[in-house]
Amino acid sequence: MWTVLFHVNPTTIALALGLCLAAALAFAWWRRPDPARFRGPMRKLLAAAAVVYLAVLVAPIGAAESYGNSERRVVWDPMLSFQDIPGVGEHADSYTEFGQRLDDGRAVRYAPAGVPLEERFPEDEDDLFVQDGPGDTLVVTDSEGGTPTPGDVALAERTVTENLAWIAEYDAQLEAEGPWGTTGGVALQERTLNTLLFVPIGVVAFFAFGSWPARVLFGPALSLAVEAAQWALPWGRLADTGDLMVNSVGAVVGTLLAAGAVGVVAVVRPGPSGAPDPEAGSPEEEPVRPARG
Repeated sequence: MWTVLFHVNPTTIALALGLCLAAALAFAWWRRPDPARFRGPMRKLLAAAAVVYLAVLVAPIGAAESYGNSERRVVWDPMLSFQDIPGVGEHADSYTEFGQRLDDGRAVRYAPAGVPLEERFPEDEDDLFVQDGPGDTLVVTDSEGGTPTPGDVALAERTVTENLAWIAEYDAQLEAEGPWGTTGGVALQERTLNTLLFVPIGVVAFFAFGSWPARVLFGPALSLAVEAAQWALPWGRLADTGDLMVNSVGAVVGTLLAAGAVGVVAVVRPGPSGAPDPEAGSPEEEPVRPARG
């Protein structure tokens, strides 16, 4: 199911929002003669959708092996999951220092400014430390700051050069793909998909209820129920306030799409004698009774 994330891009986002808008326009057209009567079927549709969302989003897909074993936890920082998005988190600095274990058990540690002697521990006595030198050269030292054998110097330089070349190629690939690429992960696609999933809920909620608080709050309430269930059920999946936030944004977007669709239909298909749409909140006039002679 996670393979869907590889298809989330501006084109599919526009297509999904277009379908939601088309559905909102259709609902707005059908409800125009009698909005109050139209709410009944829409509430049934909303209830069915809520059941499906709960069943799919709470189901332990791929989590059977963690049944009763993983720890329940709540991610309280809603912005934490955004740190995995390339360009948002600390990716640009994640490879400025690195180490690699050699076949003989020693390690080559690279830092542009070098590893201070006080940070070189006794257990590192056989390791090689590399830092940038003048120009494009590399300086190799041992754990005590001395110069290793020529063979070790050549080995350390080759190891660091190969790693730096791989990092440069990786960064170039990220830049070429742009924000919607998958080389650096699919965190952006996951956040976007979680937003889009709740746009239809917001659309249907608009037509299912007559009050704005109910329309706006149904989506966030459903998302909260999903996160609570994910936390409470035996397979111990975590509850993420980041999911709650993006789900709520998606539901509000859906509600606004539906409101816009109602406005468009009210212009294209006005009521009898230009009567205002009941959803606009205009007070109804008291019918005029004929005077008795």
